[in-house]
Amino acid sequence: KLGMKQVEETFSDFNSFNSFLSHNKIKNQINYLCGDIITQEAELAVESKKLNKIILYRTIAARHFRNETIELIKSGKINSVILYSQYTSLIYHQLITECKMEERAQNIKCYCLSSRIAEFMQNKGYNKCIISDDPNQDSLVSSIIKN
Repeated sequence: KLGMKQVEETFSDFNSFNSFLSHNKIKNQINYLCGDIITQEAELAVESKKLNKIILYRTIAARHFRNETIELIKSGKINSVILYSQYTSLIYHQLITECKMEERAQNIKCYCLSSRIAEFMQNKGYNKCIISDDPNQDSLVSSIIKN
């Protein structure tokens, strides 16, 4: 359906993909279909010419919370957030800081797709982090249902 003639392998996260690259002697550069913002490990693989970065979409981060969102956070009606990437976590933290709601936000549960995201958030003072068992959407949804 996507026009790809030969799919060798699929991966749930970049670490497993990177492990595949390390353990297999791939002669040809692999096309890496991604957004404009990728992990440091992926950038290193691009720089080392293991990957050919093909940007399919660009990320445009919010610059401010809407007033309604600020009021919902202040009133405690937002009690959890889902964080799919470290970049999303960074933007969320910047917006919280801009609104001077760091203390309020520490009571919000952060459902994190990976331990790396949770570690980033914990280093910023968010200690109610719940980490998905596996770095995929189904596992993240399961962790939300459990908690």
